[in-house]
Amino acid sequence: MTNFAFLPNRFSGIAVAATQAEGHIHGDPRAVCQHTHIADLDGPG
Repeated sequence: MTNFAFLPNRFSGIAVAATQAEGHIHGDPRAVCQHTHIADLDGPG
């Protein structure tokens, strides 16, 4: 279960990076920052 299940409908690029970041939240905080940055770059607008 992901907190970002609502994203793929409108923001597929963000959904992938956000879900990957969520998967690393406890094990690798630097990976979370990387995936969050990618989601920001792929974001709308």
